[in-house]
Amino acid sequence: MAYPWPKSPARCGNGPRRSTWNHIRDQRIWPRRNIKVSRKEAESFIEAYFHQYPGVKKYVEQLIADARFTGEARTLMGRLRKLPELDSRNFTLRSFAERMARNTPLQGTAADIINWRWSGSTHTYTSGRNSAGCCSRSTMN
Repeated sequence: MAYPWPKSPARCGNGPRRSTWNHIRDQRIWPRRNIKVSRKEAESFIEAYFHQYPGVKKYVEQLIADARFTGEARTLMGRLRKLPELDSRNFTLRSFAERMARNTPLQGTAADIINWRWSGSTHTYTSGRNSAGCCSRSTMN
């Protein structure tokens, strides 16, 4: 387990292995440190991206609004993730649930596709769409 605070000198006997782990830890936990981008620069990059692609921002906001209304997020293959924390008064829990609402349709669908192919299924996938053009249900044929 990686800790962000320094270890005692007695525990530094692992030399190369510990320095390799610290390098990996720094890349995985604090990636912003490695590319040397300030928080302000990162925020301006994200805002510029959303300004150039306003449909992406609208899509992400709609995902969160839909999840807040239904209390759940769905992958395109229909897998459901309940998100009761969206109504939490705790800012940290609510923010975490909003990130899950944003990520579930994309990352969850990618996982569904990988699992579907790894399962050796020969079935084809078709997605059901509702009148708004959004995925409402999915069926495996």
